[in-house]
Amino acid sequence: MKCFATHCVTAEEAKYKLCKIKRVQTSSEGMPFLVTHDGRTIRYLDPIIKINGTIYLNITTGKILDSIRFNSDNYIQNLERI
Repeated sequence: MKCFATHCVTAEEAKYKLCKIKRVQTSSEGMPFLVTHDGRTIRYLDPIIKINGTIYLNITTGKILDSIRFNSDNYIQNLERI
């Protein structure tokens, strides 16, 4: 039984990434920022973004396109790069 199937990543799909949020802090100037599982530091203003959530990140611009909060009733959690 196969657990994984290969998937060809298109050029459009290669521009985006799912990142798990490891840390959320505020800078000395009062600007909130987050640190992802791969070491990226991103400034943000959305109060919905919390630790252990997942962000949908545009790699070329570095902007957060969407965020997914981690809840206990969620079926899947992003642990590493997918």
